[in-house]
Amino acid sequence: MRILLITREFPPYVKGGMSGIIVQMAKRSRELGIHLTIIANHPQLKTSLDLVNGIPVYRLPWLGSTFLTQLPSFGYYASRLVKKLQDNHDVVYSNFSPLFGMIKRPFIVGFHATRFGEARACKEIGKPVPALLNRLYIPFDRILIKKADGIIALTEKMAKEIRSVEDYEKEIEIIPGGVDTNIFRPLKYRDFSSPEKIVLYVGRLDSRKGVDILIHAIKLLDRNIKTRLIVAGEGKEREKLSQLADSLSIPVNFIGAVPHESLPEIYNSADLFVLPSLYEGHPLVALEAMACGTPTLVSDASPDIGIPRFKRGSVEELHQILLKTLFSEETLNRLSKTSLGISKNYSWDHIVDQTFSFIRKFV
Repeated sequence: MRILLITREFPPYVKGGMSGIIVQMAKRSRELGIHLTIIANHPQLKTSLDLVNGIPVYRLPWLGSTFLTQLPSFGYYASRLVKKLQDNHDVVYSNFSPLFGMIKRPFIVGFHATRFGEARACKEIGKPVPALLNRLYIPFDRILIKKADGIIALTEKMAKEIRSVEDYEKEIEIIPGGVDTNIFRPLKYRDFSSPEKIVLYVGRLDSRKGVDILIHAIKLLDRNIKTRLIVAGEGKEREKLSQLADSLSIPVNFIGAVPHESLPEIYNSADLFVLPSLYEGHPLVALEAMACGTPTLVSDASPDIGIPRFKRGSVEELHQILLKTLFSEETLNRLSKTSLGISKNYSWDHIVDQTFSFIRKFV
């Protein structure tokens, strides 16, 4: 099987977890006798071609710093290249990247989010400008949905969002994200007896991630539990979040983007990982933290996979669950074991095999 694979995030040019599945598909493809050609991104105006572990990788322009410019620019250049290359492949797979023009081969789309879902989430939390911008880009999702012979969605909720955008009657397969448990694993014996609790957030710093909600909730813990918040990641909200932490006089360490190979150590150093997102697909960072045995809490924007969730956007509800969890060593130990056990159900080998099996049905 020969797959022409299009992704607008691929190492080293990555902003979030979107590229995770593609990296794993590339690793596993040779074992399964699958030939990949990857069309990916770089922040340059030229087109280049390299071999990455024997896989041809075309690099195309990915312009600007937000989806507002990156999405249409990459989609334009990718569409032109797909037109030239698709005849030599059995199937075209788009990793949430828009393609214009005619696709002559079976076309499968993997959705990691929907603009409809993001717009609705922004509207619900009173962020009208991001809501409007996401709504303006819903037509890009509609283009993908109309062209697709089959769709992969991370969650049932996302599948419903896709059908809300377009009356799609073809097959939607639910395949969640995964985690490499050989890399993300406990590195030490877990001890939650320290009087200062370290709370960790990893991810982009933008408005949909709800980091401001977490900072406000940490402030409410001041009189009960000594807490330090570590924020790993970059984004346009960093300065605003730093100013918020200063104004509330709470200890927050903004450590910037962390190399992927260093993340296991960061996760293992924390007493609790919190993902306060206002909109999520199937968050890889939560699975990574869980696989390290780090007790993990997520907002109800994330799917229910068996760990505690709190109402998205609610400072008070997050404060209460933080208080209940951090106050008790027994609760932290129990949540650590629960998180580790659940993560074992999301090995990348299993997720990638499901993905390739779904794609193969259309060849």
